[in-house]
Amino acid sequence: MTARLLLAAVLIAAPGVKEKPTPKPEEVTPTGAWVAEKVEQGGKDVLPTLDGLTMTFRDGTVVLRMRNRDHPMPVTFNPIANAKEINIRPAFGPAESRGIYKIEGDTLTIYLNEVVDGERPTDFTPGAPNHTWFVLKRARK
Repeated sequence: MTARLLLAAVLIAAPGVKEKPTPKPEEVTPTGAWVAEKVEQGGKDVLPTLDGLTMTFRDGTVVLRMRNRDHPMPVTFNPIANAKEINIRPAFGPAESRGIYKIEGDTLTIYLNEVVDGERPTDFTPGAPNHTWFVLKRARK
């Protein structure tokens, strides 16, 4: 009886284990429109050549809008991986470009290997050949 009372007292008095708050869906995978602030390919700034760039994520599709044209492409995410994974399938074939992404507040960073079916980047160090680094801000409604 004494052991049960002692155990009950410890359980009641012990500080609760704090659970991580469940992230909102938009913190796990990008949704909605995002505006590019920086785009680098192989370490070179290419944003000025795109005449602006937005990416809109919705229902398994990303629409890249650049040079006043829309380019819809299928997109998938794996938000559970150590480095969250993104796969974008260009319109010209069944292969895909593999990358990683992170969302920090209203900033989305994507690092994508442009070589179709190439190796996925493992970190966010920009400058590798055939890789594109995107830094985007959530579009205001």
